[in-house]
Amino acid sequence: MDASTPAGAPAAQVVGGYLREQAAELAARAPQVCRDEPDAVHKMRVATRRLRSALTTYRPLLRKKPTRTLKHELTWLAGVLGAARDSEVLHARVLAVRAGLPAQASSPSTAPAPGPAAAGLAVPAGHVLDRVAEHLVGVHRDAMAEVTRALGSQRYAALRERLDAYVTRPPWKKAAARRAGSVLPRFVRGAWKRVRRRAEAAEAARSHAERVVHLHEVRKAAKRARYAAESVEGVYGDPARRFAEAMQELQDVLGEHQDSVVAQHLVEDLGHPELVERELALQRDREQEYLALWERVSSPELRGWLRT
Repeated sequence: MDASTPAGAPAAQVVGGYLREQAAELAARAPQVCRDEPDAVHKMRVATRRLRSALTTYRPLLRKKPTRTLKHELTWLAGVLGAARDSEVLHARVLAVRAGLPAQASSPSTAPAPGPAAAGLAVPAGHVLDRVAEHLVGVHRDAMAEVTRALGSQRYAALRERLDAYVTRPPWKKAAARRAGSVLPRFVRGAWKRVRRRAEAAEAARSHAERVVHLHEVRKAAKRARYAAESVEGVYGDPARRFAEAMQELQDVLGEHQDSVVAQHLVEDLGHPELVERELALQRDREQEYLALWERVSSPELRGWLRT
């Protein structure tokens, strides 16, 4: 087992180290976000999510009231960062789809006169995507302005102060003093069981719309399970890393699926059946990819280390 922290170390040592690491990451990314550096919003959002996930996963080890208050403020920050990141991701996706269209779908010569929907004329797909991309540029600009305001606010300053105090002296319960090897695996198992329950609900879905909702929940649960496994890599080494990587694969496939769902709603609002069908086809492809992937990531061998 390639690990740097002995399984006999207190659980508080492992979880506390992870919390401090993510708090430092969050603090380091804030100036980069304010300078609008590439990928800074994404990295800060991930640090925020990892903190929230750890506070949720390990809540039986932490006193309730201070943890709940901190989670509430991290949820606020994640929401502000999420609006900017989501528009950024969707804009990049729309541009990629636009670039892949055949020439006739983008040709200005095929553009109809104003009011094509009322006239029953088909708008070239390229023109629709141009409109979507232009809209998303504005959405992202407004979202980044809100991020800048948030990071300069008293609320963010108070959050940072609260977070620094929390990770310096976490409000541990007695159970956190027990051996990491005897305490932590059950929390990762719990995160995995959540993934499995969400997957079973998706399998039982009776409609495409219902399945979309459940697959999004599978993705969120897989993300939490990934973060849980990453937090104990120092104890369990490669087995935890492989499990985390499997959860990330699941997360990535379902992320593409969810991005397509959002894009589908956008082009539906603009009344373009061709692009809607394109997104639905992509969703079907990702669902098949997910089903094939599920056979592997749900293998008991991948979780053998959790029985230690």
